[in-house]
Amino acid sequence: MNKLPSQKEVWFKRKARMYQYINKKAGTQQSPNLYYTFDYMNFTIGFLKPGRGAALVFDNRTKDDMRPVIKNDSVMLDGAATFGDIIKIFEDIGSKSTAALEAVGTVLFRSSALVDHHLNDDGIVTYIIPEQLLSIIKQDILIIDGFPTRSQKDEIPIEIFLHYLDAISLNEDVNYHSQGFDLSKKNTGGKNNLLTYVNIITIILEKQKVSDFANRLLTSNVWPISQKFAKEVFPDVFTYSEPEV
Repeated sequence: MNKLPSQKEVWFKRKARMYQYINKKAGTQQSPNLYYTFDYMNFTIGFLKPGRGAALVFDNRTKDDMRPVIKNDSVMLDGAATFGDIIKIFEDIGSKSTAALEAVGTVLFRSSALVDHHLNDDGIVTYIIPEQLLSIIKQDILIIDGFPTRSQKDEIPIEIFLHYLDAISLNEDVNYHSQGFDLSKKNTGGKNNLLTYVNIITIILEKQKVSDFANRLLTSNVWPISQKFAKEVFPDVFTYSEPEV
Protein backbone atom coordinates (compact mmCIF):
# COMPACT_ATOMS: atom_id res chain seq x y z
CA MET A 1 0.00 0.00 0.00
CA ASN A 2 1.41 3.38 -1.02
CA LYS A 3 -1.69 5.53 -0.61
CA LEU A 4 -4.86 5.63 1.45
CA PRO A 5 -7.75 3.60 0.07
CA SER A 6 -10.57 5.72 -1.30
CA GLN A 7 -13.94 6.25 0.36
CA LYS A 8 -15.43 3.86 -2.19
CA GLU A 9 -12.86 1.16 -1.40
CA VAL A 10 -13.54 1.24 2.35
CA TRP A 11 -17.27 1.95 2.20
CA PHE A 12 -18.10 -1.63 3.18
CA LYS A 13 -16.18 -1.15 6.45
CA ARG A 14 -17.40 2.39 7.10
CA LYS A 15 -21.02 1.38 6.55
CA ALA A 16 -20.72 -1.71 8.72
CA ARG A 17 -19.23 0.12 11.69
CA MET A 18 -21.82 2.91 11.47
CA TYR A 19 -24.70 0.46 11.47
CA GLN A 20 -23.25 -1.42 14.44
CA TYR A 21 -24.46 1.60 16.42
CA ILE A 22 -27.21 3.11 14.26
CA ASN A 23 -29.08 -0.16 14.75
CA LYS A 24 -28.72 -0.08 18.53
CA LYS A 25 -31.64 1.13 20.59
CA ALA A 26 -31.54 4.66 21.94
CA GLY A 27 -32.64 5.54 25.44
CA THR A 28 -33.78 9.03 26.36
CA GLN A 29 -31.91 12.26 26.97
CA GLN A 30 -32.50 11.76 30.69
CA SER A 31 -31.54 8.07 30.61
CA PRO A 32 -29.42 7.24 27.52
CA ASN A 33 -28.29 3.71 26.75
CA LEU A 34 -24.55 3.00 27.05
CA TYR A 35 -22.71 0.82 24.51
CA TYR A 36 -19.06 -0.14 24.99
CA THR A 37 -16.52 -0.16 22.15
CA PHE A 38 -13.08 -0.66 23.73
CA ASP A 39 -11.52 -1.30 27.12
CA TYR A 40 -7.97 -1.11 28.41
CA MET A 41 -6.79 -1.55 31.99
CA ASN A 42 -9.60 -0.05 34.09
CA PHE A 43 -10.80 2.33 31.36
CA THR A 44 -13.61 1.88 28.86
CA ILE A 45 -14.65 3.80 25.73
CA GLY A 46 -18.34 3.83 24.87
CA PHE A 47 -21.26 5.73 23.38
CA LEU A 48 -24.26 7.19 25.12
CA LYS A 49 -27.28 6.96 22.82
CA PRO A 50 -28.91 9.30 22.11
CA GLY A 51 -26.30 12.05 22.15
CA ARG A 52 -27.09 15.67 22.78
CA GLY A 53 -27.29 16.40 19.06
CA ALA A 54 -30.31 14.11 18.76
CA ALA A 55 -32.25 16.53 20.99
CA LEU A 56 -31.69 19.23 18.36
CA VAL A 57 -33.02 17.07 15.56
CA PHE A 58 -34.49 18.90 12.55
CA ASP A 59 -35.86 16.83 9.67
CA ASN A 60 -34.15 13.81 11.31
CA ARG A 61 -30.70 15.09 10.36
CA THR A 62 -29.09 14.25 13.71
CA LYS A 63 -31.46 11.56 14.93
CA ASP A 64 -28.64 8.99 15.26
CA ASP A 65 -26.21 11.21 17.17
CA MET A 66 -24.31 9.59 20.03
CA ARG A 67 -21.97 10.89 22.73
CA PRO A 68 -18.49 9.33 22.99
CA VAL A 69 -17.55 8.84 26.65
CA ILE A 70 -14.74 7.49 28.82
CA LYS A 71 -15.31 5.50 32.01
CA ASN A 72 -12.71 4.89 34.70
CA ASP A 73 -13.89 1.80 36.57
CA SER A 74 -17.53 2.68 37.22
CA VAL A 75 -17.04 6.46 37.08
CA MET A 76 -18.01 8.37 33.93
CA LEU A 77 -15.47 11.11 33.26
CA ASP A 78 -17.37 14.37 33.12
CA GLY A 79 -17.72 16.52 30.03
CA ALA A 80 -16.76 15.99 26.40
CA ALA A 81 -13.32 16.87 25.09
CA THR A 82 -13.27 20.09 23.09
CA PHE A 83 -11.31 20.67 19.89
CA GLY A 84 -8.94 22.79 21.97
CA ASP A 85 -8.52 19.99 24.53
CA ILE A 86 -7.38 17.62 21.82
CA ILE A 87 -4.93 20.11 20.31
CA LYS A 88 -3.51 20.80 23.79
CA ILE A 89 -2.85 17.08 24.24
CA PHE A 90 -1.05 16.96 20.88
CA GLU A 91 1.07 19.91 22.05
CA ASP A 92 1.88 18.17 25.33
CA ILE A 93 2.90 14.99 23.52
CA GLY A 94 5.07 16.97 21.09
CA SER A 95 6.80 18.82 23.94
CA LYS A 96 7.90 15.46 25.38
CA SER A 97 8.64 13.48 22.24
CA THR A 98 8.70 14.39 18.54
CA ALA A 99 8.83 10.70 17.64
CA ALA A 100 5.70 9.97 19.69
CA LEU A 101 3.75 12.82 18.08
CA GLU A 102 4.84 11.69 14.62
CA ALA A 103 3.58 8.20 15.47
CA VAL A 104 0.25 9.65 16.70
CA GLY A 105 -0.08 11.52 13.39
CA THR A 106 0.60 8.28 11.55
CA VAL A 107 -2.04 6.43 13.60
CA LEU A 108 -4.70 9.07 12.86
CA PHE A 109 -3.82 9.32 9.17
CA ARG A 110 -4.26 5.58 8.75
CA SER A 111 -7.43 5.60 10.85
CA SER A 112 -9.02 8.20 8.56
CA ALA A 113 -9.34 5.51 5.87
CA LEU A 114 -9.97 2.62 8.28
CA VAL A 115 -6.65 0.97 7.36
CA ASP A 116 -6.38 -0.59 10.83
CA HIS A 117 -10.08 -1.45 11.15
CA HIS A 118 -10.92 -5.11 10.63
CA LEU A 119 -14.34 -6.40 9.53
CA ASN A 120 -15.12 -9.95 10.66
CA ASP A 121 -17.60 -12.44 9.22
CA ASP A 122 -20.29 -11.27 11.64
CA GLY A 123 -20.15 -7.71 10.32
CA ILE A 124 -18.35 -6.35 13.39
CA VAL A 125 -15.56 -3.82 12.86
CA THR A 126 -12.65 -3.85 15.34
CA TYR A 127 -10.01 -1.11 15.53
CA ILE A 128 -6.49 -2.43 16.18
CA ILE A 129 -3.63 0.08 16.28
CA PRO A 130 -0.40 -1.50 14.93
CA GLU A 131 1.84 -2.61 17.79
CA GLN A 132 4.87 -1.04 16.09
CA LEU A 133 3.27 2.39 16.28
CA LEU A 134 2.07 1.94 19.86
CA SER A 135 5.59 0.89 20.85
CA ILE A 136 7.06 4.10 19.44
CA ILE A 137 4.47 6.24 21.25
CA LYS A 138 4.78 4.36 24.54
CA GLN A 139 8.54 4.72 24.68
CA ASP A 140 7.85 8.27 25.88
CA ILE A 141 4.07 8.61 26.38
CA LEU A 142 2.15 6.11 28.47
CA ILE A 143 -0.56 8.42 29.79
CA ILE A 144 -2.00 11.86 29.12
CA ASP A 145 -3.04 14.25 31.87
CA GLY A 146 -6.74 14.28 31.03
CA PHE A 147 -8.69 16.97 29.19
CA PRO A 148 -7.99 20.56 30.29
CA THR A 149 -11.63 21.71 30.32
CA ARG A 150 -12.86 18.82 32.49
CA SER A 151 -13.26 19.42 36.20
CA GLN A 152 -11.60 16.03 36.76
CA LYS A 153 -7.98 15.83 35.63
CA ASP A 154 -7.82 12.07 35.27
CA GLU A 155 -4.70 10.48 33.84
CA ILE A 156 -5.75 8.55 30.73
CA PRO A 157 -3.74 5.81 28.96
CA ILE A 158 -2.62 6.81 25.49
CA GLU A 159 -4.51 3.83 24.01
CA ILE A 160 -7.75 5.17 25.47
CA PHE A 161 -7.07 8.64 24.05
CA LEU A 162 -6.48 7.24 20.54
CA HIS A 163 -9.61 5.07 20.69
CA TYR A 164 -11.58 8.07 21.98
CA LEU A 165 -10.56 10.02 18.85
CA ASP A 166 -11.67 7.05 16.76
CA ALA A 167 -15.05 7.10 18.55
CA ILE A 168 -15.44 10.83 17.79
CA SER A 169 -14.68 10.05 14.14
CA LEU A 170 -17.28 7.28 14.07
CA ASN A 171 -19.94 9.59 15.50
CA GLU A 172 -19.05 12.18 12.84
CA ASP A 173 -19.64 9.54 10.17
CA VAL A 174 -22.98 8.59 11.71
CA ASN A 175 -24.16 12.21 11.80
CA TYR A 176 -23.07 13.01 8.24
CA HIS A 177 -24.66 9.80 6.99
CA SER A 178 -27.91 10.71 8.78
CA GLN A 179 -27.82 14.10 7.08
CA GLY A 180 -27.78 12.41 3.68
CA PHE A 181 -24.10 12.74 2.74
CA ASP A 182 -22.83 9.91 0.53
CA LEU A 183 -19.79 8.70 2.48
CA SER A 184 -19.06 6.11 -0.19
CA LYS A 185 -17.90 8.96 -2.41
CA LYS A 186 -17.54 12.20 -0.50
CA ASN A 187 -14.50 12.94 1.70
CA THR A 188 -16.33 14.24 4.73
CA GLY A 189 -17.41 13.20 8.21
CA GLY A 190 -14.94 11.31 10.37
CA LYS A 191 -12.30 11.14 7.65
CA ASN A 192 -11.93 14.90 7.41
CA ASN A 193 -12.08 15.18 11.20
CA LEU A 194 -9.05 12.92 11.63
CA LEU A 195 -7.12 14.41 8.70
CA THR A 196 -7.61 17.86 10.25
CA TYR A 197 -6.03 16.60 13.47
CA VAL A 198 -3.10 15.31 11.42
CA ASN A 199 -2.67 18.68 9.74
CA ILE A 200 -2.61 20.39 13.14
CA ILE A 201 0.05 17.92 14.26
CA THR A 202 2.23 19.05 11.33
CA ILE A 203 2.03 22.61 12.69
CA ILE A 204 3.15 21.44 16.12
CA LEU A 205 6.00 19.58 14.38
CA GLU A 206 6.84 22.91 12.67
CA LYS A 207 6.23 21.53 9.18
CA GLN A 208 3.61 24.21 8.45
CA LYS A 209 2.80 27.72 9.66
CA VAL A 210 -0.01 28.62 12.04
CA SER A 211 -1.14 31.23 9.49
CA ASP A 212 -1.86 28.45 6.98
CA PHE A 213 -4.30 26.91 9.46
CA ALA A 214 -5.88 30.26 10.37
CA ASN A 215 -6.47 31.18 6.73
CA ARG A 216 -8.15 27.87 5.97
CA LEU A 217 -10.48 28.05 8.99
CA LEU A 218 -11.83 31.36 7.73
CA THR A 219 -13.55 29.44 4.93
CA SER A 220 -14.01 25.95 6.39
CA ASN A 221 -14.36 24.12 9.70
CA VAL A 222 -11.97 21.40 8.56
CA TRP A 223 -8.48 21.34 7.10
CA PRO A 224 -7.69 17.79 5.95
CA ILE A 225 -4.06 17.05 5.13
CA SER A 226 -3.27 15.93 1.59
CA GLN A 227 -1.83 12.47 1.01
CA LYS A 228 1.22 13.97 -0.70
CA PHE A 229 2.09 16.21 2.24
CA ALA A 230 1.31 13.49 4.79
CA LYS A 231 3.81 11.16 3.13
CA GLU A 232 6.44 13.91 3.31
CA VAL A 233 5.91 14.46 7.05
CA PHE A 234 5.22 10.82 7.95
CA PRO A 235 7.36 8.85 5.44
CA ASP A 236 6.73 5.46 7.08
CA VAL A 237 2.95 5.87 7.17
CA PHE A 238 2.30 2.89 4.87
CA THR A 239 5.00 0.53 6.15
CA TYR A 240 3.09 -0.87 9.13
CA SER A 241 1.23 -4.14 8.91
CA GLU A 242 -2.54 -4.18 8.76
CA PRO A 243 -4.20 -5.86 11.77
CA GLU A 244 -4.79 -9.56 12.04
CA VAL A 245 -7.83 -10.75 14.00
